[in-house]
This record gives sequence, C-alpha cells and structure tokens, in this order.
Amino acid sequence: MVEKAFLSVYQFLIQRKLFFILFLGALLFLLGLGVSRLKISQDINSILPQGNGFDAFQKIVDNKALNDKVFFRLDISEHNFSEETLLSFSEQLKEKSNGKLVDITLFKDDIQQDVYNYYLEAFPVLIDSSYFKFIDDKTSADSITAGIQNTYRQFVSPNAAFLRTYLRQDPIGISGEYLKSLENIGANQPYEIDNSIMYAKDGSAVLAYATIHCKDNVEKEELYFLLEQFKSEWNGSQEMPLDYFGTFQIHVENSLQVKADTFLTLIITIVAILLILILYYRKVTIPLFFILPTAFSALFALGFIGFVKPEISGLSLATGAVLFGIVLDYSFHFFTHLRHTKSIEETLKEISVPLLTGSLTTILAFAALLFANSKILQDFGLFASFALLGATLFTVILLPAILKLVRFNLNSIPEGKSYFKIPKLNKKYNFPVLIVIAGITAFFYHYSNQVTFDSDLLNLSFHQSQLKEKENHFVGLNPDKESKLFVFATGENLQDAAESNYTLYQKLKTLQVQGLLTSFNSTGDFLIPENIKAKRFERWQNYWSTKKDLVIPQVEKESDALGFNPEIFVPFKSWLTNSTAPSVDSTLLVQMELDQLISKDENGAYNIISTLVIPKENIKEVSQTIEAINGITIFNKASLANTLVEQVKDDFNYLLLVSALIVFIALLLIYGRLELAFIAFLPMVISWVWILGAAALLSIQFNFVNIVIATFIFGLGDEGYILAIISL
Repeated sequence: MVEKAFLSVYQFLIQRKLFFILFLGALLFLLGLGVSRLKISQDINSILPQGNGFDAFQKIVDNKALNDKVFFRLDISEHNFSEETLLSFSEQLKEKSNGKLVDITLFKDDIQQDVYNYYLEAFPVLIDSSYFKFIDDKTSADSITAGIQNTYRQFVSPNAAFLRTYLRQDPIGISGEYLKSLENIGANQPYEIDNSIMYAKDGSAVLAYATIHCKDNVEKEELYFLLEQFKSEWNGSQEMPLDYFGTFQIHVENSLQVKADTFLTLIITIVAILLILILYYRKVTIPLFFILPTAFSALFALGFIGFVKPEISGLSLATGAVLFGIVLDYSFHFFTHLRHTKSIEETLKEISVPLLTGSLTTILAFAALLFANSKILQDFGLFASFALLGATLFTVILLPAILKLVRFNLNSIPEGKSYFKIPKLNKKYNFPVLIVIAGITAFFYHYSNQVTFDSDLLNLSFHQSQLKEKENHFVGLNPDKESKLFVFATGENLQDAAESNYTLYQKLKTLQVQGLLTSFNSTGDFLIPENIKAKRFERWQNYWSTKKDLVIPQVEKESDALGFNPEIFVPFKSWLTNSTAPSVDSTLLVQMELDQLISKDENGAYNIISTLVIPKENIKEVSQTIEAINGITIFNKASLANTLVEQVKDDFNYLLLVSALIVFIALLLIYGRLELAFIAFLPMVISWVWILGAAALLSIQFNFVNIVIATFIFGLGDEGYILAIISL
C-alpha cells in the first residue's frame, strides 16, 4: 500500500519533468523564505528550564541596569596623562561604537559630601532604639566637655574645610558610632574621584564606563568586534594602554565558541563521511548524492521553523550537527539497495516501509523533547523532528526523481569492498557467551544507579581565564573564590517592597560585621519604610523633648569657654529640635545610580534589588539566613544548580520512558508478536544498562548535552532491527 503510493508519486514526477523542476524550485524558494524569517537566539541562558526558581535569574538577565555596562581602564603615568587625551578617548569611543554605546561616563561628580550630608540629616530615622544608649553616654557633662574640645582641635586642623558641616551639626559626636559602621559598605568601590575624574584606587589608571544600547545578542556581538578593533587601534597609537570588561563579553565569547565548535564539527563530520563513502564506493560523484538529503533536511527544518516558530536557540542548531550521521544513514540504505537491485522502482518497494517506520520512531523520540522544561531541548526537538521528516521525504520522493532527471547511471555503483569480516561464532559457544553477557550486564547494573548529574552551571559555558582576571580587575570579583548573589525584595507596592528591603539591609549589615560578606550594594539606607521612619522620628523627638534643655546649654557653655562664635552650633540646635522627618532627595539616588535597582514589573509589583559579593564557602549560610526574611527572593548559582539537577533528572527520566515506549510499540507493531518485540527490544535495554554502568565507573556525568544523546540511543536503537527487515 505504502510502496505503491510512493511509486505512483515517483512515476507522476518523472513523467512531468517540467512540473517537477518548477515544484522543486518553488519548494526551495518557500523554504528559503522561511529561513530568512529565522531569528537565532545566542543566549546561553536558554539552556535553563522555565519557572521553579529560574524566574529570579531571568529578572537579572532582563535587567539592563545590572548587565548592560562596559567598564574601561586607561593606564596612566605622570608622563602620558592629559585631559585632552581623555576627551579624545570619549569622542573616538562614541564614534567607533556606532551608537551601540551610550552615556559614556568619563567624568563624574564627587557626591561624597552629599552622601555624607544625607546620613547626617537622616540620622534620626536611621538609628534604632539600641543606639540611644550611646547617645546617653555622649550627652553626659564630661563627654560634652571632651567632645567640644575635640571639635575645637579638628576646626584648626588641615581637614577643617571638609569637616566643617559635620562639626557644626554634631559637635559632641553623637552620630560618630553610626557613621563609623558605614565605612565598610563603600570600601569595595573600585574607584576614587579627583577633580571629577575616576581613578583606580592605586592611581595607576583612569576609569570610565558606558551603557550598552543593543536590541539583541546579534548587535552585542557586533559591539564586541567594534570594541576589540577600537582597543587594537587605540593601543597602537596612544600612550595610555586601554582595556575593557563587560559581562556581555562572556555571552558573546560563548556564542563565538559555539559557532566555531559547530563549524569544526560539521567540517570534520562531512570530510570524514565523504572519505569513508569514497573509499567504499571508489567514486567521487556518488558520495555527493549522499549529501543531498542532509542539505535538504537542514533547509527543510529551518524553513518550516521560520514559519512555525521564528525564534530558535542557536545552541539547539549547533547540537543538531549530530543529525548528519542519521540522515546519511537514509542515503546509505537507499544506495545500498539501489546497487543490488539496479532499479529505482525496486529500491522504493524495499525501503519505503522500513525507512518510514524507523524514521517515525526516531521523529517521535525527538518530538518528546518538545515537552521538556528547557527551551533549548524544546528547540532541538523541533529542529530534529523537522530535519528527519525532511530527510525521509527527500529520500523516498525527491531523490529518486532527481536521479532519474540527471540520468544517473545505475550500473555505475560499484559493489562494496569488504576490508574486514566479522568472524562467525561457533554454536557451541552461544551459551557461554550469553552467560558472559548476563554477568557483564549484572555488573554494570550494580553501578548504573550511581550515575550523577553535572550541576555546575559554569561547566555549561565557556569562560576564559583571561575574562576571569578582567572581572576581578575591573569589578573586584574573583570568580574562582567569590560569587555574586542577587536578592529581590518584592511587594505589591513600593512601600511593601521597601519594608522587606530594609529588613534585608539590616541583616546584611550584621552579616558583613560577622565577616560572612565581602561587600554588598543596597538602597536600604535611602528607602526607609514610612512606618519605620515615623516611629523612629517620634522616638527622636521624645528623647530630645526634655534632654535638649540640658545638652544645649552645656554645649553653649563649653563652646564659649573655647572662644567659639555663639552662632557656630546653630545647626546642632536645629537638628535636635527639627519637627519635620528628613527624606531622601531623588536626585541623590540617581547620582548614586541606586534608582536602577528599583523596578516595576508588568503586574505592577515592585522589585528592589540588592547585590552581594560572598566568599563561596559562606554562600549556604548566608542564603539560609536571607531566605528566612519575608518577601525576599534570592538568586545564586548554588541553589539554581540544585534545582537544575532536579529538572535534568526529571527530563532524563521522562525522555527515557517516552523513547523506550515509542521504540517498543514500534517493534510490536512491526513484528506483530509480543515475544518478538521483547527479544528485539532486549539488546537496547542491555546496552543502556552498560552505558549507565560505564558512565558511573568512569565518572562521566550527565548534563543537557548527553541527555539529548540519550534520546538518540533509544530513538535510533530500533532502526537497525527495522531496517534489517529489508535484507530478509
């Protein structure tokens, strides 16, 4: 039935050659149109599943304020530094980046005094009830005397200009303990500002940064090459050596490595297969026809995907290189039978049903990937299914007609030459061999449950040691010893998010004092929840309502004794008697770039992000402490990896079950008897046990890549049996 259908199609096409040529041309045109619609995503993160804790990671990926920065470093010395060179650098960078970099920042206002003034003004709402014990000590008569004398000494010191505002507002140092606790928070800032120029802390370089303005990863790749070219040109003509770093480099270099590996794999695969075929058939022309189903399958898959799902992961296409071996099998089966039958019609009769049945089970096995959690597995399943479908249809419909159209000489296919023969096994050894196979299977089965999954996300990407050094040099993060964590305080409105964020901030300060954190960046001191602010300011007012009458006269007495102007400490009096709670100026948040850590999602919920740098050995303890806070979501690679392992295991078990069922049902339908299907299925089960056992013994871990290979094993495992029918 099926054979007759394909024979009828073949006869129809060869009898209408013009129609066939037009049909083939139109088909190739439509598929090419589909390919032109494709948008290939080069995002390495598409390998991760959706949901189940991965949403926080996606927020980080999508947050341009956290990821779309490029940092530049110009090494200087006293002989080569000039502001003119810096201005020239900024202008050239803007020109060479072709609009892909904006907000190039080389000069930055020193807002240290503004920040200092904020902490001083907001001090009443920044301290909690426990701090008033320190204020009690500072407001005793003896402490006031000592405080005013210390203020006098500082007024006549070289630093008087910088300290004047602080000393006038707090001459007895009641805020000193709190301000001292803030010193470590900004200790890891990688630059210092002098005359609006950002310098490295050791003074060896001028620093700058810019914001990436790229709509997709393709443009980021273009930016990468533009910056590499600019760096090379600058260092070849200027005396201030340039280097740069941006997290986008890691993604781009991953993408470039995938492309290079894919190209190399394809070249090696094609060359090796062609050489084998040329040696086997002893002709150059025949192997070229072998490549036609492969080329058409790739075009067919990409063309259909372009219409069905225009955006697809580039990694899934790279993994698709392994499909070449399967597709070429179809050509091999076709030409092997054509060599024996010397007839295209007879060849179609013999291979149509087995080839369709075998390819169907393989296609269904790959289609199972569409229900996996990972986007890259879904994309690969889609690509593989379409590619195998295209190769099958081309082999049984288009290839026979093309051979007829080009008048292919059927007698030109030489008989295959046997370079070696597998020795036949004497029947008397059958039983001992079965015993040995059973013993080996039992041995491997014992270890098969010990196979492990690779949970290290870094092993799934390409991260050069040079980039690691740059990351440490530019942003102060050593990827080998430290990790960067992102923590989200979420709320239905800004106040709810601010409350969770402030609780988190208090805990982070404690953890840093305990030495568990290297550094952190938070808006906690600038987004104080209104209820906490009101409660603290009321406590401040109540405290000074009576005490100011004792403290202010004592301060005036001591200052008069030292010859201070009577008006010098008016700010101090206003500070104690102010009736309005202080608030943060939004301009200050923008200047500090803390506004970029506040976002509103599509559902109207607010997210306030804090970033933490933590020694790797402290991640577990810090994470457990932070996750206990209500409204807090923490993202770190350790917990993500654990979730990834579970997802990988789920995908693995699901794919194994589905692929096995597809193969077994196909065998049952072909043989029509349960015991024959079981006997045919048994070698695949045994081989799989051997693979798992060997993987465990050799410490070969499973990950996303070899899970795809696992699908191959069961998807292709039955083809040998199905296609063996052809020889019967």
